[in-house]
Amino acid sequence: MKTILKRELGLKKICSRWVPHRLTADQNKARLVFAQNLINGFGAEDERRLHEIVTGDEMWGYYYDPLTKRQSMEWVKREDPRPTKVRRSKSVKKTMFIIFFNSAGVVSTSKLVSIPGRRTINARFYVNSCFKKLVWKLKKKRGKTGLRGLKLHHDNASSHTCGLTVKFLNQENLKTLPHPPYSPDLSPCDFYLFPKLKESLRGKLFETEEALDAAVHARLRELSKDGFSPVFESWLDRCRKCIEFEGDYFEER
Repeated sequence: MKTILKRELGLKKICSRWVPHRLTADQNKARLVFAQNLINGFGAEDERRLHEIVTGDEMWGYYYDPLTKRQSMEWVKREDPRPTKVRRSKSVKKTMFIIFFNSAGVVSTSKLVSIPGRRTINARFYVNSCFKKLVWKLKKKRGKTGLRGLKLHHDNASSHTCGLTVKFLNQENLKTLPHPPYSPDLSPCDFYLFPKLKESLRGKLFETEEALDAAVHARLRELSKDGFSPVFESWLDRCRKCIEFEGDYFEER
């Protein structure tokens, strides 16, 4: 049967391509519009304007997050038995880190310790504990220029798009870049920063919130030492791929 399938019919067996969501026609269009707008506004000769974008999102940091199967791989001799490890579950204890960065590096970080029975994050916390801190740091860094010319990029979480958040952004005259739904592949936090952070935390046991916080900030300093300009340039490349794939998800080559 396999011979018929392979040799006579020319078929091959491959794994399915996993995607975050089955996109509708409207969602495909939203991704195309976003990609084209980002390229038109910040690509080509305007690529230097990428430093005007500040992007951010939330990430859970676990007191213990087990290594992936690939991270657990070891080099062994051919005659040696396969290594075995005890499987440990992901810790229930966790802290949410809210991180904003631009092409120069990390701009602002906030955190929210998870408490059972409490909603993870709402607009009031997002504005009072995250946005106000972000705005203060940006104004301090930019001096008389203030927030003029800056663009904020974050996803469509309810705390990001509700009336309280929009009102605060309008008051500060901080413009936003609308993000297409179900598009982690077009978000620098999702396709770069958070995977890099989580990779460094996996397999380590943190006894206290302070220890986890220190590890996250140490990794952030390491990642942002030379700035994030290549990440933002890669963002433009991803937008070009999105257009090439007519708004559908694309795979790295």
